[in-house]
Amino acid sequence: MNMQRLRFLMTVALVAIVCRGSTRAQDVGGGKPSADAARAWEAAKAVALPATQAIDKSQQTLEEIDRIISQENVPLNIALASAEAAFLLGAPSKAISIMERATRQYPTEKPPVVIYPLSIIGKFWIGTFARHAGDATRAEAAYRDILSELKAKPEVKGASVLAAMCYLYLAEIETHFRNRPDKAVALLRELAALPRPKQRSYDKMFGMYLCWGQYLLRANGSLAHPDSSVPTVPEPPCQDWGYSPMIHGVLIGLCDAGGLAIFCDNAGTPFFSRSLQMVIESRASPIDACLAQFLLGYELERKKKPAMARKYYNKLFEGNSFFAPSGGIAMARCLKDEGKPEESKRALQEVARRFPAHKDLAERLQREWFGGTQSQ
Repeated sequence: MNMQRLRFLMTVALVAIVCRGSTRAQDVGGGKPSADAARAWEAAKAVALPATQAIDKSQQTLEEIDRIISQENVPLNIALASAEAAFLLGAPSKAISIMERATRQYPTEKPPVVIYPLSIIGKFWIGTFARHAGDATRAEAAYRDILSELKAKPEVKGASVLAAMCYLYLAEIETHFRNRPDKAVALLRELAALPRPKQRSYDKMFGMYLCWGQYLLRANGSLAHPDSSVPTVPEPPCQDWGYSPMIHGVLIGLCDAGGLAIFCDNAGTPFFSRSLQMVIESRASPIDACLAQFLLGYELERKKKPAMARKYYNKLFEGNSFFAPSGGIAMARCLKDEGKPEESKRALQEVARRFPAHKDLAERLQREWFGGTQSQ
């Protein structure tokens, strides 16, 4: 019996004991339980039974995954879906094992909607699984392997973009897991020294990582708690402000790495939102938590749900991450779409106040959205 299941059953037993004790305390005369005690018992049962069933189903799913991957030849799409499912079910070690095997068996294959072979992209997903499992050593090995492969294959498109992502996570490992900010600073300087891609589309994305790395360097390499007084650099040079984070989320496996969305209703929203919520709740990676908040807000905004999207953007804006000013701008846009112009203007003014490098952008947006000039 695994530890998670054991803890749950112990909790259920404790609830039952408490409820029975409550019943007996109120049933002094030996008659029927009081109405309050009966309701308490039914409430406990309503929680315990579905939770037990959910754990049983999770265990059955993990056993089915074991059965599938025990076969000699497992198709790539099944392997990827199995790895993602294992990760979502709280079995990151199993997810890593499946992805390692798939990477060995299909090194040159390219997963759906990804232009990179599994020898590269699979290691990104292993790094994500390992970081969220608290295995910094395994995550670091994955990113170092990617950097070595990129160095050996300079023809890979957007190699500097992928390398920059590796350096960001290696720097985060040094601060968030190992408390070695000096090592993080050295890694961020390596990011800054990467050659710019020749292709314009990749260069735009690379510009975001240069900005990100510069921001973190100015914050003394503190990825977990950057200094809010450090001015941010201008917004990344992308036409679509959500483009780069979305691509980033896909590449590192935050956005349905295994393609489970293909098999689900509503365009796979349950898997998209579930994986991102899990990332936020785990607190294992400040980088991924910010990206998840950004992407959940972006997805809800795209679905014309600005009030719901604003909750995620507001969380970003309240923090000091690289995406905080973008969260404020997105929040202002949602307020505008909700028909709250004055609140939207105040949000833009707050962006300009807190992040001087974004002042011109905030003022321009206010003129475009509401006319006139930025109020004092």
